[in-house]
Amino acid sequence: LEFRRVLFRSAKALTLPDAAVTAKTYDGTTAATITGTLTGVISGDTVTFSGTGTFASATPGSGIAVTSTSTLGGANAGNYSLTQPTGLTGTINKAANTITFGSLANKNATDASFNLSATASSGLTVSFASSDSSVASVSGNTVTILKAGKVTITASQAGNDNYAAATPVQQSLFILGSGSILFTGINTTNPDQIAFVAMQDLPGSLAITFTDNAWSGSALASNEGNLVYTTASGGLAAGSKVVIERSASGNTATIVSGSGSVGTPGSSFSLNASGDNVFAYTGTSASPNFLAGILTGVAINSGTATSTTTYIPSAISGATVQVVSTGTIANSQYSGTTTGVPSLLASALVDRANWNNSSTVLTLSTTGFTFIGSQVSQTITFAALDGKTYGDAAFALSATSDSGLTVSYSSSDTNVATVSGSTVTIVGAGSANITASQAGNPQYSAATSVTQILDR
Repeated sequence: LEFRRVLFRSAKALTLPDAAVTAKTYDGTTAATITGTLTGVISGDTVTFSGTGTFASATPGSGIAVTSTSTLGGANAGNYSLTQPTGLTGTINKAANTITFGSLANKNATDASFNLSATASSGLTVSFASSDSSVASVSGNTVTILKAGKVTITASQAGNDNYAAATPVQQSLFILGSGSILFTGINTTNPDQIAFVAMQDLPGSLAITFTDNAWSGSALASNEGNLVYTTASGGLAAGSKVVIERSASGNTATIVSGSGSVGTPGSSFSLNASGDNVFAYTGTSASPNFLAGILTGVAINSGTATSTTTYIPSAISGATVQVVSTGTIANSQYSGTTTGVPSLLASALVDRANWNNSSTVLTLSTTGFTFIGSQVSQTITFAALDGKTYGDAAFALSATSDSGLTVSYSSSDTNVATVSGSTVTIVGAGSANITASQAGNPQYSAATSVTQILDR
């Protein structure tokens, strides 16, 4: 008989007692990476492992079950088997989401609606919002221009189950038109000077043309000259004032106060002390986008415009200063408050009652304006009045407002007492209510009136 001895050998089992799943960023797959240290390898053997696995779901989250499909490798791997770790969980983080949103071109207040374009790296739809819907509104990706001003357009993407919310990206939209700037002063007796204030933030390197050419009712004349002012690269902040002078001795121009630069004025740019106009616009003379105007004479509404008379372009009928009601004046300057709500300051700037006229050259103010979001309240202090007797002398009232503005007075019965300025004159027996009022200005809202009884 022949006996044979057979030797059965089984592979040595290895384990991964510290197996862990590496957190990953969402990529649309369920592939998982497992780390750990092999336990049970005999000294001197070369055995490695490739830690792979499968997430139960590709959707981002934590505590997601993972099935290990790890394998062994190395020269001695055939002598071993791997006991797959169980009970593993892992995390899939949301993928990053980045918005690309380029700068926006300047627009005119008369421009048509336009579409915004921005993309997100996630491929998800980007939404847009305007910082001031009274200037420019946004619906979907369409911007509708409502008036001149500056708004911030914000591009956002909120993310979803797989992508994180993107960091919003903002771009400035400058809309230029009537009231973007307003004049604050003019001198037409040498040297010629004009002063203006930015009523909104203006973009960098913006060219504004000032012309003393008249408006015919449909086009600018061409018999006079232009002067081009350009904002600095950083723009011109709202409230900033610029004073420009054309020299009396030569055809040069300089900035007396403020930032930016000014080119050489046209040979025919010379203001007429017998009445003139200056219009400010962007664009071309053939298709001007008017910003503002100032007249030292009276506008015409019929006949032919001349070097001293002009029509007012309809685009700036509300942003043109007429410093006289009749005749002409050589020099004029705004004398009202420079602090307040922009829209109220704009109304004050184009009200000729707030301008001082002079036949001699004025020193144009270089002080900028301060814009506030809303008017400040004010309170009147008006003490009780002493009793009076018919025949007593006129007397002065002494109410004050904490705004520092002048208080005005009125009488409820002028047969008893009349008021002129702050002086009360008793004209008859009886009683009357004396009311102290303060109407406010662009900075202060109207005060609550205070009434005191005057008995005689």
